[in-house]
Amino acid sequence: MFARKMPAEKTMILVDPPRCGMSAGLCKKILAYKPKSILYISCAPDTLRRDLEILTRSGLYEVCDVQLFDLFPATAHFETMTVLRRKG
Repeated sequence: MFARKMPAEKTMILVDPPRCGMSAGLCKKILAYKPKSILYISCAPDTLRRDLEILTRSGLYEVCDVQLFDLFPATAHFETMTVLRRKG
């Protein structure tokens, strides 16, 4: 699953899931690994919200930056980049 030789306190995980978002199992594995930060790319605001709630509700992470990207002009579609950092 994760590179076991990489210490979590020095690791950033990049996730770019499909529109359905991350699975509950993947969220659990990320929370168990406890990386220093998570960079979450999303094209679906509803599943982004759901996954961010899971990750922040744990008390381990906080959202520290969010940026929207309009990669598809003249449409309702956009990409979101969210950075979460481990507390403490």
